[in-house]
Amino acid sequence: MKTIVDTCAWSLALRRPNQANLPPDELRMIAQLQEAIRDGRAIMLGPIRQEILSGVRDKARFTKLKNLLDPFPDETIAAEDFVEAARLSISAAAAASNADPSTSTSAPSPSDCTTTS
Repeated sequence: MKTIVDTCAWSLALRRPNQANLPPDELRMIAQLQEAIRDGRAIMLGPIRQEILSGVRDKARFTKLKNLLDPFPDETIAAEDFVEAARLSISAAAAASNADPSTSTSAPSPSDCTTTS
């Protein structure tokens, strides 16, 4: 099963020089990304690559990040992928509207940064 790694996970792993002081959930996210890379499950999407690289202001840092991401070819995104994403979004929104409001949360979790396919 392939894993689409979102920008927040890549940024956390690649942009934080001192990861020793990160909270446990962020350390867990980095460990999950490392495992996905080792297992060959991590995949890149062009818009995510662009978002990661667009956040860099220094040319040397840009080149370093680009080189780190080069081994991950962009996964092809077809029109039907966007249609299915919209369908899943509508389904999730409908399920959330039927959920118990006392158990829902609007804060993103580390798992919001990865999607499996």
